[in-house]
Amino acid sequence: MITTRKIFVCVLATIGSTLMAQTVKKINSKHVEQAIQSPTDNLINGRGCFTPAPSDEWEAALQQLIAAREAASLTGAKALASYNIPVVIHIIHGGQALGTYPNISNAQAVSQINVLNNDFAGTGLNATTYPSTAFTAYATAAGLPTANKDALGRPKISNFNISFCLATINKSGGAMSEIGIDRVNFNTFTLTSGYTSKDPANAAYSTPATFQSFIDNIVKPQTIWDPTKYMNIWTTDENISTGLLGFATFPVGVTLAGITGSGTASNDGLWCWTKAFGNTGTLDPSYNKGRTATHEIGHWLGMRHIWAMVVVQLIIA
Repeated sequence: MITTRKIFVCVLATIGSTLMAQTVKKINSKHVEQAIQSPTDNLINGRGCFTPAPSDEWEAALQQLIAAREAASLTGAKALASYNIPVVIHIIHGGQALGTYPNISNAQAVSQINVLNNDFAGTGLNATTYPSTAFTAYATAAGLPTANKDALGRPKISNFNISFCLATINKSGGAMSEIGIDRVNFNTFTLTSGYTSKDPANAAYSTPATFQSFIDNIVKPQTIWDPTKYMNIWTTDENISTGLLGFATFPVGVTLAGITGSGTASNDGLWCWTKAFGNTGTLDPSYNKGRTATHEIGHWLGMRHIWAMVVVQLIIA
């Protein structure tokens, strides 16, 4: 059961090639992000992440958590826990046969879970081809402790001790006929005022803001499973003009100030464009590694853009 989602503190979380490094060194992530961000850095081939970055207030609270974690680790008071998170994937379609886009195959959905488990274990794609000078300048400038750097001065690859499993029990307590997958025909949705189509790919939702509004206010509330028990993932098609890869909510039940977009009982989780979900099946060739969901789950766990906008380009593909 996911009672309260924890914020995982790390310095380079799932960077370009699933290279994960952790630290308890006090670092102002906002300043690093501002130093390298440009207006288009969060886009790849015109698509990007629509999760808002937390505020300065959040940054200050995060630094207090880092300091507390550092003190606890030095005294041995904090033991590293392992987490296995049950996942339900809501595949939204328009009545297409199973395996016909956007009603993607079971294999495509399962491939995303495999990518997530590899990425958060630090063994994902390209983990064995870490460039010899990658992020060494950053590690030096940020003052990473020696323990968090390898022999070449790079941030170490880390295992987060977080794994993901497809849920075997449905929201009513019964066994799932298709493990971890909830297929929903969008024609069953009920529209409320301001929404004119049930199809996520309709031209009425051709901007990031209108699309996110439709997902958050129509799709999610009518399909979400109890977010204290499941991590909810939604995959849909989108209009060609919408230009999004994914977006997520920030943790529910945390006490950090300054986080906007925290999940609720009706919207907690992440949305991912179906053609960027998994690493096999019907995928856009620019986004066929499954890294969009890895990136968005980082937000869901409380991380800032992973890491800053420049590095987002490396992971999101």
